[in-house]
Amino acid sequence: VEPGEGEPAAVRELRRRGEGLLREARYEEAEQLFLDSIDAGLADDFFPWQAAVNLINCQRFLARLEDADATAMHLQEMYGEQPEHPIHYLLATQRGAIAADSYDESGQAADAAEALDWARAAYDWQVTWRQQADGLRAYNLVVALLRLERAHEAMAVYRQHEHDDDFQTWCRQGDRAPLIAAMLES
Repeated sequence: VEPGEGEPAAVRELRRRGEGLLREARYEEAEQLFLDSIDAGLADDFFPWQAAVNLINCQRFLARLEDADATAMHLQEMYGEQPEHPIHYLLATQRGAIAADSYDESGQAADAAEALDWARAAYDWQVTWRQQADGLRAYNLVVALLRLERAHEAMAVYRQHEHDDDFQTWCRQGDRAPLIAAMLES
């Protein structure tokens, strides 16, 4: 996703430094830079939404799932009047990952169902606003369906995207690649 128009240079620099730290798995330091980016943006009458989305990543990777979900919910409310804004599919992706993490910890079917709802929301946003879902959103939807033992539906989504190189990369290398491999073997 391209940065928002009008992003001040100082805000962009802080965000990019935070993204570098995020890639290095230095989550606490990255979190601080994203907070600094948000503060700098607000001081300049600009809201750096990408920094806010990355703040959720940090909270999630630091195992602060409630904070991550609350931040995502707040951002969804902030952008509620702009359904076309790409923050919606990114937040749905994040909330799906948070619910999946909760499922991994709890084993509760409700968490798996919530992960599916969010995966479908991210996928559907892209279909609505971009005419097709990208490989990651398709992968997340397949995994969410498999988590709920809905292999037939998962296979249908897989077939729709089987010629998408990005999707295939996720299917081979993503965290849940063995789950997809098992589906393909059955």
